[in-house]
Amino acid sequence: MDLSGDHTKSTKDFWDKIRTIAIAAIPIVIAVVGNSFSASMKEKEIRLKTVEIAITVLRSRSSTIIQAFPWARQPKKNFLKTRFHQL
Repeated sequence: MDLSGDHTKSTKDFWDKIRTIAIAAIPIVIAVVGNSFSASMKEKEIRLKTVEIAITVLRSRSSTIIQAFPWARQPKKNFLKTRFHQL
C-alpha cells in the first residue's frame, strides 16, 4: 500500500482551501481598511470645519452670534483634540 499519494492529495486539498479562503478574505480586508481610513479622514475634516466655524464666530464682533455658539469660546475642551499638522 502506498499512502504517500493520499497524504499528498490531502495536503494539496488543505492548501487549496487555504488559498480559496485567502482569495475571499482579501476584498473584505481591503473594504474594512478602506472604510476605517475614510471614517478617520471624515472625522478630521469635521474637526477642521468646527475649528473654522469657531474662528469665524470669535472674529465676529456680534454678541448675538457669540452667544449662539458658546462652545466656540472653549475650543480646547470641546474640539481641538487633533493637532493641526495631522489635519
